[in-house]
Amino acid sequence: MGFPRGKWGPKLLPRFTYEGRRYTEQVDARNRPLDPLETPFQIENASGLQPIQGDLQLTLPENLRQKEVFWFTTTTDVKTVESFTTELSDRIIYQGVTYIMISTKPWRSNVLNHHEVMVVREFT
Repeated sequence: MGFPRGKWGPKLLPRFTYEGRRYTEQVDARNRPLDPLETPFQIENASGLQPIQGDLQLTLPENLRQKEVFWFTTTTDVKTVESFTTELSDRIIYQGVTYIMISTKPWRSNVLNHHEVMVVREFT
C-alpha cells in the first residue's frame, strides 16, 4: 500500500507559550520568613492543558480526585511540589486561572527533551 499521494503531510501539534510564576522563599536579617519573591517567566513549547480522566484519576491522591487536575508537556524546566528545593512550586496561568505544578516526569519521547507536568487549580 504505501503513503497516500497528494497534499498529505503530518501535522505537528500546536505549541503554546504560557505565563508562569516562580516563587522563592525569603528571610529577613533575623531569619524570619518574608513574603515569597515572585518572578514571572515564560513556559515555552507547551501543549494545551488536558484534563486527567478515567483510570488515571484513580492513581491520584484522594485529596486531588475531586479537584481540577490537568497535565501538559513543555520544554521549560519547572519546579514542582515534589522537587524538594528551597523554592516553592511554580504556577501556570491558563485562561486567567492559576494552577499549581504538583509533579513532573520525562515525556516518553526520546527525540525531544520534554517534561510532562501535572497541575491542580489553586483556590485562594
